[in-house]
Amino acid sequence: MKILMICVQPPWPPDAGTPMRSWGWLRTAAGSADIGLVSLSRGRSEKVDPALARYCKYVRLVHVPRPTGRRLRDMLLAVLTGTPYLVQAARSACMLRAVSEAIDHWRPDIVQAEWLGAAQYLAAARLRGLPTVYAAHNVEHQVVAGQAAGLHRLSAQLTARALLAAETAYARSADLVVTVNEQDKKWFQRLLKQVICISNAVHPAEYRFLPPSGRAKGPVVFVGHLRYPPNLHAAEELIRSVYPLIRRQLPGTPLLIAGRMPPSRLRRLAGGGVSVLGDIAEIATVWDRAAALLSPLRCGGGSRIKLLEAAACGVPIIATEFSAQGLALEPDRDYIAAGDAAGMAAACVALLYDPARWDERARQARSTVERHHNWNTCTDQIRQLYEGLAHHHR
Repeated sequence: MKILMICVQPPWPPDAGTPMRSWGWLRTAAGSADIGLVSLSRGRSEKVDPALARYCKYVRLVHVPRPTGRRLRDMLLAVLTGTPYLVQAARSACMLRAVSEAIDHWRPDIVQAEWLGAAQYLAAARLRGLPTVYAAHNVEHQVVAGQAAGLHRLSAQLTARALLAAETAYARSADLVVTVNEQDKKWFQRLLKQVICISNAVHPAEYRFLPPSGRAKGPVVFVGHLRYPPNLHAAEELIRSVYPLIRRQLPGTPLLIAGRMPPSRLRRLAGGGVSVLGDIAEIATVWDRAAALLSPLRCGGGSRIKLLEAAACGVPIIATEFSAQGLALEPDRDYIAAGDAAGMAAACVALLYDPARWDERARQARSTVERHHNWNTCTDQIRQLYEGLAHHHR
């Protein structure tokens, strides 16, 4: 069986939530099917990385020039046409042509779009009578609506309305929708019957486990794509509200904020024990050093792969319950739940004073990831998904 995946962010390198999900799925699906990939490229290069070539039988990366003013043009078109900016920014005649050529020449059995921005290209598959899969990494309109506050409330509400219309249209026109958590699955089931949930996962064997008792002198960390508003707000809360309380009792403890594309307003908060690290070549270097992962997320979507990575590595997790929503991680068993800055700081200080007490919880969290969020256990489920869809479409 041949599966063509369409992405607007290349799955490699997997340095943010969307490419991490796509990369994990691609590697797993390649165990039982031939995988093709058409994706917008990062930057100007259309060169295929050996990591992609290892798992894909067909790869096409598409560079779309971004001249000065392109962002403004996309924003204006989004307003004038009612198309969400997330969709408009990923729209390209070159990309549509590349998808059409892949379908005509490589002849896949099923075409799958990764994330909302890629779903617009499924129309090329439907025109040719092929079954389609919309892999919805989030319910995007709910993510945006959850950020509506203050002066930006009206803008967020209008954006959420446009996203709702787009998500509804793309889901209803797909043969199958795949979600990352049960809450998202329930929402999409209002639109069509064929919806399944396959949770986010990692390959635990690829992460080196080091218990908390061996991590006491490292930094406390926050990891995430730092242009994503929920992550940016969480990082700012850590720096302004949580970290000062930790430093008051443990002045030598550093805080590391790590992730792609940190904006200048976040970089300006560095200093006084706080480091802001941009693009990371190897996330393992962060997990190997971390004394704890702090996650004060209060809005967002999908599920947080960074918590799964931390748990696989033995990094203690102190997080809001929202941060772990959609995951099998349980508060008090796998991580410590903290609802406010004072609670998060107090839990972190207690951990750093006596990290050995957390060793058993860290082993339990690793076990939870191995049993419930392991790509190696998803192989049969993904194969059956594709076989069932192909059989139903005949």
